[in-house]
Amino acid sequence: MIDGAYVVRMARYDRWQNENLYSAADRLSDTERRRERDVTQPHWVLVPHLFNCQTHPVGQVHCLITQAGERASHTDLPFMPE
Repeated sequence: MIDGAYVVRMARYDRWQNENLYSAADRLSDTERRRERDVTQPHWVLVPHLFNCQTHPVGQVHCLITQAGERASHTDLPFMPE
């Protein structure tokens, strides 16, 4: 059941994730952030991926930061500090 405590916990979780991801992205150079990346996949692979990106944006950003060479913090709710 979604109650006030759940909403507060999810707001804390979102704030925690934003802080983690912005911190990791800040450590990347401007050149690395702007680097062109080739995407050579068929449309039938990319379209569902883009849809999933919308439903799992934190995981996607975490993956991109990791691929760019930085270590992002955990993104899973159980690892959120109290």
